[in-house]
Amino acid sequence: MTDTEGARQMRYFFHVMDGDTTIRDHEGQLIEHFGDVKEEAYQAARDLLADRVKHGVPLRGQAFVVQDSSGRTVLELPFRTILGIAD
Repeated sequence: MTDTEGARQMRYFFHVMDGDTTIRDHEGQLIEHFGDVKEEAYQAARDLLADRVKHGVPLRGQAFVVQDSSGRTVLELPFRTILGIAD
């Protein structure tokens, strides 16, 4: 049996909360291991932060809210935590 036999991928949706606005991820991503969900969220947040800083967009409390296919929130990641900034 290989490491991936019997493993089940789940679809996770990486929504962006920006103040009162939610930018919904309608496609999601198939991910096998929950640790990979966290890594994807951290990497995507780093990319978004870099883009915002590059274009002078202020950081106002944006966050990823990651949900599984049933709509259950499995991770909330404030972008400020990526920079080590406390609220």
